[in-house]
Amino acid sequence: MLFATQKPSGIGAGQVAAQSSSFRDQAAIRFALRTSSWQVSVLVLGAGAYSEGLDSSTLLPQYKGVGILRGASDASPTVRTYLADGQDAEKILTAARALRERAGTPAGMAAGIGFDGAARDVLSDVLAVFGADTALHWPVAERSSPVSAHD
Repeated sequence: MLFATQKPSGIGAGQVAAQSSSFRDQAAIRFALRTSSWQVSVLVLGAGAYSEGLDSSTLLPQYKGVGILRGASDASPTVRTYLADGQDAEKILTAARALRERAGTPAGMAAGIGFDGAARDVLSDVLAVFGADTALHWPVAERSSPVSAHD
């Protein structure tokens, strides 16, 4: 699976910040373009990157598309990327599709298995799974103090 993340500015602390970092930390392979500081570089490349000599803030701004690739191999090389415009992307995707077809790996919609588009009735689905079981609920936490008009 491939994904790209960015820590939104002003995210602060708390559960939202922890979830953002937790999700980002699941990536074994990381790629960093030029960052504004070594601290931001560590956020992108992961803990220990700076002590390994990896600092994307030292990449020169005049070299567009140059970044540090960490985790793809034992080495963490500085690599160059290329911009793929719409026409380039179409060529790449067409070639990738041909390779997948030769390997016999397309699945789902890529293999022609379509989505029927029928509307789902979520409540019926839940009832089909849980039936008439009335014990499916979660406990309500009791307050230690009385509820006031301001709660």
